[in-house]
Amino acid sequence: MYTKYQRVCDTLFVFFTLSWLVTRLGFFPFWIINNTLFGAALIVPMFPAYYIFNSLLIILLVLHLFWTYLILRVAYKSILVGKVSKWSFSLV
Repeated sequence: MYTKYQRVCDTLFVFFTLSWLVTRLGFFPFWIINNTLFGAALIVPMFPAYYIFNSLLIILLVLHLFWTYLILRVAYKSILVGKVSKWSFSLV
């Protein structure tokens, strides 16, 4: 229970959500994946693992999108209820 530290938990959750959105949906696709897909071919010669690594990075981006959906759903429910409960984390 977070009875004594609810405001601290809410503040940390807001910082976590903002940093998640900036790093996972901002820097990662537009800087990291962009450079590995398009910039790396100009710097190093192509090799077979290039396609494997980039496909794994894109799969990770899909996972980031799914996790972002879950985080934003928890944030939405916590705004409606006023605090995060154990039911906010269920997938249904």
